[in-house]
Amino acid sequence: MIKKGMIVLAGAFLLAAAIFFFQRFYVEEEGKAYGESNPAKESVLPQASLIFSENPEEENLAGMLQEEASGMMVQVLARGSGGSGILYNGDENELTVLTAAHVLGQENESVWVVFADGWAVECQVYEKAADADLAFLSVPVSDIPKEHLETYCHAAVDKESYDSLEAGDGVIVMGSYGGPGENAYEGTLQETWVYLEDFSQYMMLIKAPAVQGMSGGGVFDLNGHFIGLLCGGNENGELAALPLALIEAEYEEQN
Repeated sequence: MIKKGMIVLAGAFLLAAAIFFFQRFYVEEEGKAYGESNPAKESVLPQASLIFSENPEEENLAGMLQEEASGMMVQVLARGSGGSGILYNGDENELTVLTAAHVLGQENESVWVVFADGWAVECQVYEKAADADLAFLSVPVSDIPKEHLETYCHAAVDKESYDSLEAGDGVIVMGSYGGPGENAYEGTLQETWVYLEDFSQYMMLIKAPAVQGMSGGGVFDLNGHFIGLLCGGNENGELAALPLALIEAEYEEQN
């Protein structure tokens, strides 16, 4: 068994970072996407633009994703701490933002969601998953002027792309330390489905740079499809992310 020191990546206004240690247990069957379709396909928001490159090894794919799809990223600020978030879905009444549950701090405290254009909305309604470091924030559409709403987009989800992921694939991690979508780095998917004891959950394991404040940010394939939610990392550049399969299962349960 191997132990690695993991830190929570939350904290736009960080206090001391919490430390996690995890053990890696490998399983034979990898997690596959839940459901048959993209849960956000009926969203009031447009889908984030995908990126394509004929020479991915020679181009800055992380920068391309920032330029094309940063409208899906938000900053999530709670009392004394903060982190990142992703626009996942939305109807005519509310937008759904994903973040890591530990970003939100104490129960019953309101949080602020800062969108890519700087518009900020106080969010008083959110649900934390019972068995995962995951939370769903509900942002009233009525609190967002139309001219702002028109600039936002939801993360692109593709079941087939997710299910085809393999260890060694390139990925992009994106977070919002310093501002929505400010941090984007390329990395490598080390494990698609591994049990991490301290998260008490199956996670993805990724090798990529990161900074504190990226918890709740996204993991994307090299075309920009959303595949996981950042939850923690260590000084060796190893990141733990909640896989899309588990996010979609929790989303279906919440809705």
